[in-house]
Amino acid sequence: MTRGGEDRPRLRFITMAWGEAYIKELFDITLAAALAPGNIPAMARLFDSTMIILTEEGWFERLRDHPAYKGVSKYCPVELRPIDEFITRPDAYGTALTYALFRGFEDLGEDMVNVHLVFLNSDFVLADGSLRTVATRILQGERLILAPSYCVFGDEVTPTLLARRDPDTWALPIRPRELAALTIRHRHNTIRAKTINQRAVSLEWIDQLYYLVDRHTMIGRQFPIAVISMRPEHVVTDMVTFWDYGIVSEVCPTTPRCVIADSDDFLMTELRGRDTARGQIRLGFPSAKQIASKLYRFITADPIELARHTLIVHSGELPAAIERAKVDLERFTNAVLAYLPAPMDYRHHYIWSYHYPTFQKLRAQYLASRGMPLPVDPDSLIEHPPIPSAEVLEAQFEETTRGMAADMEGKDVPSPRPPKPIPTRFVYDRISGLAPLFKPHFADVDPVSRIVAGQTYARLLVVTSDHLDRRVFARTGHVRLRARDVLPADGACADHRDRPPVPGTRQDVGPAARKRQGLGDRQFDVCICELDEADLLRSRELVDALAPTVRFGGSLFLFHWNATMGSFDAGQKLVDADALLSEFPSRLHAARTSDRSAVIRQWDDALAGVRKGALSDRWHAVKSLAEAMWTAFQINRRGNLVSADRLPPDCTSITVELEIAS
Repeated sequence: MTRGGEDRPRLRFITMAWGEAYIKELFDITLAAALAPGNIPAMARLFDSTMIILTEEGWFERLRDHPAYKGVSKYCPVELRPIDEFITRPDAYGTALTYALFRGFEDLGEDMVNVHLVFLNSDFVLADGSLRTVATRILQGERLILAPSYCVFGDEVTPTLLARRDPDTWALPIRPRELAALTIRHRHNTIRAKTINQRAVSLEWIDQLYYLVDRHTMIGRQFPIAVISMRPEHVVTDMVTFWDYGIVSEVCPTTPRCVIADSDDFLMTELRGRDTARGQIRLGFPSAKQIASKLYRFITADPIELARHTLIVHSGELPAAIERAKVDLERFTNAVLAYLPAPMDYRHHYIWSYHYPTFQKLRAQYLASRGMPLPVDPDSLIEHPPIPSAEVLEAQFEETTRGMAADMEGKDVPSPRPPKPIPTRFVYDRISGLAPLFKPHFADVDPVSRIVAGQTYARLLVVTSDHLDRRVFARTGHVRLRARDVLPADGACADHRDRPPVPGTRQDVGPAARKRQGLGDRQFDVCICELDEADLLRSRELVDALAPTVRFGGSLFLFHWNATMGSFDAGQKLVDADALLSEFPSRLHAARTSDRSAVIRQWDDALAGVRKGALSDRWHAVKSLAEAMWTAFQINRRGNLVSADRLPPDCTSITVELEIAS
């Protein structure tokens, strides 16, 4: 493992990018962060190092003049290698990435078992000192090292990163806890929508699970976890599966897995576009079984094994609450994995096998056009059956997991809040009036009632929209405000990010504005917002303005009547507006329509008749109201009208519950 008489282990950095945006990101940010003193410079002192950059051949000349290329060259030789033959079709990213990374070390041949390979993706930003940690682990004998990456909004984080880059050395040093603060504060929707204690929204496909402990700490489980460094156990001559789903078992089958889990030791932030995966965001949160049913379609043994590691990113000292968070996250993860007892074989994965012939034929066509030898004979490639439909795969999953639902009951939700005191009539008297079971709105107010019921002396703030067809909470609370008194007038989102206030607008939702509105810090135990659709779409601004008025551990509710009492058509608008992506633990409740829509309309019409109808018609209105009350009583006694974490096909209302955490 020596070369040229040197007494240092051999190491090769491998990175890649294609497409102008990713190439620019690699050279302007990723390599700049890798040039921080505790990264490439630290490793180069300990290892006989080289770097291979895999990219489009047309960029070679420009990249050799780039400051990042010159900066890395000061520490180790750099070589550019073409990957044009792999990127002939945009829908084969996984296969192209796998072959691009393989090109970074396949030339080593029999010697690859003697070289430590270190991988850097084009959009990964390393905290200073991360590669020094990797170097230490390698020198301690580790030959397979993995570590997580955390996705952030690239447009929000990039200006801060570029401001830290030294124009002379091109190095971008940022300490782990500084980068951790940026990572948590600007975490991408693909993290927010996979956070098990923020259950108002979720992602359709979930292969990571997170738990936001507080504003400075987040833990997670990822399947898979990124390979940072490996020294192959044996010589590999070709790829047989997707990189993330089989490279560990294929290249290092018996090597112990070393996972660097704490961000103080290694932190890698992944820059992502704002709209990445936006189309997958849904209201509510899936069950463990629903998550597993999607993973079942592609998951292999490597990711499942790696999902057992708890990952921690933190910008301060670890809080005591992290222990409970770890228990909740482990319980939920175990519930998901319990539905995946027999993952598919990584070798010749059915998705890989289906795409492989087309990928290789297009690759061969490209090489033939350049007069280059073909890696495989296109005529020898065997066409594989189409990928099974979602319905077929779902049926297979149901057959595999039949009988497991009862065993998993209750294991896929976070621990409940501490028990409340014995409920009083306080909430029901103020919200539902006397005899709440006789009201058809009982299920709609139930999520609020259950939380507040024991707080006899609770200080309540109620915020309502101006124009509501039906009001439930209007007479509740010690302080009442209109939503327009709280929201910034221009509609600009004041979401605690690094955005300066706009002169002349009401973006000020800080202490001064709250004082003008008569709101003191931590003044209330509960805040209830009863909102029309327009104000609901500005929920994030509303929460930012009102959360400081609620004590830590208190509750803030966003309540909205669904006017149609059918499907909730505003759901996609909420997703598009990022309206429910708050900084606090949250949960979605939806009151199912069942057979309540008719009785609610009857109740409203009868009540209006009693109040405003002609004297001769009031008797009929009273009779109709009594019928509505009796029907409502029968429905309410059956219970099960509120769906937590799910958005049913038809609902009368949704309630988003937020726990105000420090």
